[in-house]
Amino acid sequence: MRVFSVFWGLLPLALLSLCPAARAQSWQRDAVLSQVLVKQLARDSAGFMWVGTDEGLLRYDGYELVPLRQLRPTGPDTIPPGPVQGLLADATGTIWVGGPAGLFRYVPATGRLTRVPLPDVPQGRAEVYDLWQLPRTGHLWVSYGHSQLRGFDRNGRPQPGRWQLPRPVRWLAPEAHGPGLWVLTDGGRIFRLAEGRVTAGPTWPGRFLLPVPDTHPQQFVSTQALYEQATPCGPLRERQRWQRTGPEEGFQPLQLPNGTWELVNRGRLITLRWPAAGGSPAVAVGPAPQDGSSDTPLKYTMQATFDSLRWMYSRGQRGCYKRLPMPRFITPLAGPAGEVYSTRSIVRLPDGRLLASSYSPLLTQPAGQPAAPLRPLPLGSAKVPRILYGLLVAGPRVFFAEENHGFGELNPATGALTPFAYVQPPPTAIGAQVLLRDRRGQLWGGAHPGLFVLDPARRQARPYATGPAAAELARRDIRGLGEDPQGRLWLATDQGLCCLTPATGQLRRYGPGQPAPYRLPSANILCLYITPDGRVWAGTRDQGLLLVDPAAGVVQHYTTGTGLLSPTVVSVLPGRAGEVWAGTYAGLARVQPARRRTSVYTTADGLRNAELNRQAAWRDSDGTLYFGGVGGLHRVEPARAPADPPAPRLLLTGTTRYLNAGPQGSTDYRPAPARDSVLTLPAHTQFAAYHLALSDYLNPEGARFRYQLLDAAGRVQWRTTTPRTLLLPVPQPGRYTLLVEGENSRGVRTANVLRLPLLVQAVWWRHPAAWVLAAALLAGGAYWLHRRRLARALREAQLRTGIAADLHDEVGTLLTRVSVQAELLRGLPADMQEKALDNLLRNSRAAASTMRDVVWGIDARADSAGSLFDRMREYLDHTAAAAGWQTELITTGWPDTTPLPPAVRQSVYRVFKEAVTNAVRHAHGATLLRVQMSRRANQLVLSIADDGQPQAPRPASTGMGLLNMAQRAALLGGHVVAGPQPNGGFEVRLEAPLPA
Repeated sequence: MRVFSVFWGLLPLALLSLCPAARAQSWQRDAVLSQVLVKQLARDSAGFMWVGTDEGLLRYDGYELVPLRQLRPTGPDTIPPGPVQGLLADATGTIWVGGPAGLFRYVPATGRLTRVPLPDVPQGRAEVYDLWQLPRTGHLWVSYGHSQLRGFDRNGRPQPGRWQLPRPVRWLAPEAHGPGLWVLTDGGRIFRLAEGRVTAGPTWPGRFLLPVPDTHPQQFVSTQALYEQATPCGPLRERQRWQRTGPEEGFQPLQLPNGTWELVNRGRLITLRWPAAGGSPAVAVGPAPQDGSSDTPLKYTMQATFDSLRWMYSRGQRGCYKRLPMPRFITPLAGPAGEVYSTRSIVRLPDGRLLASSYSPLLTQPAGQPAAPLRPLPLGSAKVPRILYGLLVAGPRVFFAEENHGFGELNPATGALTPFAYVQPPPTAIGAQVLLRDRRGQLWGGAHPGLFVLDPARRQARPYATGPAAAELARRDIRGLGEDPQGRLWLATDQGLCCLTPATGQLRRYGPGQPAPYRLPSANILCLYITPDGRVWAGTRDQGLLLVDPAAGVVQHYTTGTGLLSPTVVSVLPGRAGEVWAGTYAGLARVQPARRRTSVYTTADGLRNAELNRQAAWRDSDGTLYFGGVGGLHRVEPARAPADPPAPRLLLTGTTRYLNAGPQGSTDYRPAPARDSVLTLPAHTQFAAYHLALSDYLNPEGARFRYQLLDAAGRVQWRTTTPRTLLLPVPQPGRYTLLVEGENSRGVRTANVLRLPLLVQAVWWRHPAAWVLAAALLAGGAYWLHRRRLARALREAQLRTGIAADLHDEVGTLLTRVSVQAELLRGLPADMQEKALDNLLRNSRAAASTMRDVVWGIDARADSAGSLFDRMREYLDHTAAAAGWQTELITTGWPDTTPLPPAVRQSVYRVFKEAVTNAVRHAHGATLLRVQMSRRANQLVLSIADDGQPQAPRPASTGMGLLNMAQRAALLGGHVVAGPQPNGGFEVRLEAPLPA
């Protein structure tokens, strides 16, 4: 794909990249994209890269490639396997994909994939060869079928008109000021399409030509030369040539909107820029990446995305490269004869030469020649020391600090080295490291160990001996010296930072063990720089860069979590507008304290080696900075440092849930709007992983991210800074919000902040609702048990009360009669004893029968209708039938197995028994006793009727009587009706509801 529509935003950068002072950044190999065979590249409006390969479409976030099938919800629509031959992303974020299976339209935000119908397609010829989008109309041009070219709108609807060409179109360019299109078909043939006509362009055997739109006369470009055609059908003539040898090859140029083309040919990047007034282009030739795995030069395709990043890849072999055009502000200085050297100390000599110490020899650069290579300084017969750690210019004289020979003076004219003598011989060997000249002209020297006062006139060095702090300083490793506006000396030592008043010896200490505000996160200070307002920048070995206010302590702290690539800061120099530049073991850092921004620069930006050396830094009077390291000396021009690029976008690329089942988790790569709005972590989740990226593909490894987890009340649970994947330990169950922000390797913060809702589900037995439910169930269970026990106790009490009442009312009465009759029997005459014995026997039998009734009433085996009917028949046989009556027991709707609760059958039987007893005693002239028990709906109806003669109301019996029958019925929730029948006789009727 050649998406030239996105290049119109590159005008400022394109102009910058072609100005004489601008140099392009070196090409970098993209390690991830180089693993696949790239056919096409596109970048959508959200910031993701899309990669067309020989196996299908992939999404790229700078770290990993994700196939399309993992980005969409499951469904029938899919792109058949095969190479991607056309790919572009339009302004709406829609991805257009063309290949052997046809044309497809994919919307990443929703995951929707649809096939775009192609009109006038012969059977089996729906193949799409390439795609283009015109910047003026936004229309999509599709080369498909056998040789068709047609336009489509942004919704995939075909536009009127189509072009039929001899062969498929492989390249297309619109005219900026006219209606025409220039196309190139298979076989290298050129055509101009305008006003409904197809006009063939020129051909030249052995030449691969491309037309340059909007040139008059019409110009054509090959990989080696520029040609011109005076008339539409006239011959070509060569106008300009930049390569004389080698065959012509096919190429895909990168067309920029300001009349600039970039193309690659045999390892060379060729830049052509046409002037606005027309004429021949300005030509610049630079290096292009070469893949050493092939002896044949590869044909590279170039593309540019709207973030100004250039991409280069070969469609026939793996390997993808990238670069960002920018002004070159870091220049490595060549060593003698091109040798690699390591720099330790740098200074500008009084005669204007630049002097740098290396392991051997000393190196100089001629005055006024900032790009000249370094050359050795002649030392005459002087013995060359191992290394000079410090160099200082004081007027016409130059002094040095050397790790083995202490302090001394260097004669830059002769190269002679004169060591200083020690006033008091030190007890141990002195490793001199740093030099300082204060405002009074006094020279100071820092060594390992001790602080020294230097006397250039006498060429002597004596230990500092003022005040009680002198003994302490004599034992410290002094690595850096500086003077503040108050005339105090600041010392970088192995035990922290010190502020010394030289006249009095007063010493203020800053370090990890000091009270606030003098506490520092590290005691291992390597270097320092004092600002004009008296604050101190301190570089540490393990905690990055500190900005220390003498009264307030640490006010800013820069570490690997806030932009530095290494925690070791070995040098600090002032830059422009309050910024500072810091050398580290992993590159150069620019710190802007007012914006709290850190930008880092490495080998990709011009450093030969990212490891810089301690104290190897110098600032010239014009603001130029010099930094030395294991890769040599580098000149840094802060004024030409690139401006802040556009803010990148922060991208959520996927989420992973890790469960207790094992370390393997399931990753969801779908875009955020296509998945649930809230990330729900089920119970037993160990932790969740959020995968993030920036829309900055130049240096994705340098991106850093900051996180904050807020609970439902907005309280910060924790905050941290991590690489791109955040492993989030699952917090307590509840709702949270995860705030994420990031910045790229240049210290530019993202344009957006992610607010990610998070729901942590509780294990059911740990959920508050579960606890409430459990408490309710326990309370309900306890209440139910309590009620059950109360009901059981009440039933038992009622049973005991009933048994007691029965025994008292019936058995007790009968036994009392038996007792009284037995007492009376003793005093009766003989002729009356027989009748009394009969009464005694009858009452005894009645008492025994009543006892059996009581036992039957509480026997659980008798809880059925059949047992009640048996008991009723037995009583009829012993009463009415024994009196000579005819008895009938009729049951309706009562199978024998029907269960009856004890209270029901007891009450029914008591009413029956009392009614039968009353009938037998009081029904005069009766011959029939009919007992009928029926079931009507949920009502129990018991009728006891006789056919005796009508008479006055019968008196109550001596047992329960009608009152007790009514009480028994009331226990069942019913009632008893007793009275004469219209046709004669007497009836007792019980009606009571049946229990549910």
